[in-house]
This record gives sequence, C-alpha cells and structure tokens, in this order.
Amino acid sequence: MLGQHGVTAAGFTRNTIQHSTGTPTYSPPEYLARRPYTIQGDIYGLGVLLYQLVTGKPLEPLAHGWERDIPDPLLREDIAACVDGDSARRPILFD
Repeated sequence: MLGQHGVTAAGFTRNTIQHSTGTPTYSPPEYLARRPYTIQGDIYGLGVLLYQLVTGKPLEPLAHGWERDIPDPLLREDIAACVDGDSARRPILFD
C-alpha cells in the first residue's frame, strides 16, 4: 500500500522530481514548481499531516473541499494557514 505513495519497504521516499526526494502528498506547490525548498515547505507538509491525523485518513492527499472534513474551526484555521498556496503566508516557526 505504501508503494503506491512513493514509499519504499524500508520507509524511504522515492525520487519524485529529478535529483530530489520527497513524497508528493507532502510536497508544497512551490517545490512541485521546481522552486527551492524552504522551511515553509515543511510547514505545508506539517499541515497535510495534521489534516491526516485529525481526519484519521492516513496518506490521504489534501484536495479541494478538505475543510468539510474538519469539524473544529480552530483546527481548520490552523491547517489552512499551514497549507496556504502562498508560502510567504504560512506560519513562521523560527525567526
């Protein structure tokens, strides 16, 4: 099952973009557009992971309408901030 998501039996991700590694589900839009990966990309992945944990849908990618799956407004707001398409608008954890 993990193989279909680019994860090997040893738990490592396969190359998804030439000379890069990562799991597409957690990759931010800017990375998929071949822009440099930054800590804001990690924040995006954290938002996807939080969504998966709250919904109980492991390995579920974020898709349009994901907000309907999150009943708590505070959690919806936190996840939305983390997965904002504009990396400059995502939370800054370290300054």
